[in-house]
Amino acid sequence: MLFRSIAERCRRGKLHRARAGAVSVLSGAPYGYRYVKRTEHADAFYEIDELEAPIVRDIFDRYVERRESIVQIGKALTEQGAPTRTGTPHWGSSTIWAILRNPAYIGQAAYGRRRSTGEPAKPMRRTRQQGTHSGRYGYEAVGPEHWLRIPVPALIAEEQYALAQELLERN
Repeated sequence: MLFRSIAERCRRGKLHRARAGAVSVLSGAPYGYRYVKRTEHADAFYEIDELEAPIVRDIFDRYVERRESIVQIGKALTEQGAPTRTGTPHWGSSTIWAILRNPAYIGQAAYGRRRSTGEPAKPMRRTRQQGTHSGRYGYEAVGPEHWLRIPVPALIAEEQYALAQELLERN
């Protein structure tokens, strides 16, 4: 019972900070940004990563302007040797898809894109084999109308992002 009340207070505190526009409530800076920790004199913020930002712009350009598929973009970035966040030499389709869907690139990082269902998460292989519960809870997506927007520096134009969302919907 004590754990639940602590968890609830943490959730309320994060929600309060998100409503105040604090970047610190987000899980981490997306590709193209660097998270700068809070100091005694300034709150935490995202700054544009000058090595990764051109790659993000290239991904949107290839997808929206050149109409390349996500797989083609991944192959091209892998062949170019473009650095990934983790340092792996391969660009996965899910990584590119996540970049194309992230509203932070138009200057609006989103808090609250998912919420806990309160139901146990789908068990992983080991927990299924052991017949135990992992203690994790499942999540569900929340519609954009319920997200809290936190301002961050924009990397692309809103029109280009909107067109990318339209193309993703069609696919």
